[in-house]
Amino acid sequence: MSFGIRIGPILGLMGTLIPLSPALLGLSAGNLDQLAQNLVVAFSTTVLGLFIAGICYGIWLTRRQWYAADLANVEYICQSLQLNDVQADHKEIEQNERQITNECASTIVE
Repeated sequence: MSFGIRIGPILGLMGTLIPLSPALLGLSAGNLDQLAQNLVVAFSTTVLGLFIAGICYGIWLTRRQWYAADLANVEYICQSLQLNDVQADHKEIEQNERQITNECASTIVE
């Protein structure tokens, strides 16, 4: 997409400048038909190049938003999983502490 964003205006500019030379030659020779034809080509390629760049830019923006949303979802899931692991670790530690306390209490009683 970034290639289309960059190359579209470049091709449009090239398409404008290349037929401009024959158009100016037609103007100097008094050939208005040649001038008109070359100007139509020049302006059409400019519009086409900008259109291509605009479409590519719109697609790029949409994809960027999708990727940002996906990244936010992945971060949320990772944080949730990490929180669940921490909570499970705390429960396991509490169970171990209770077991050790019970064992100590039973050895003291004996």
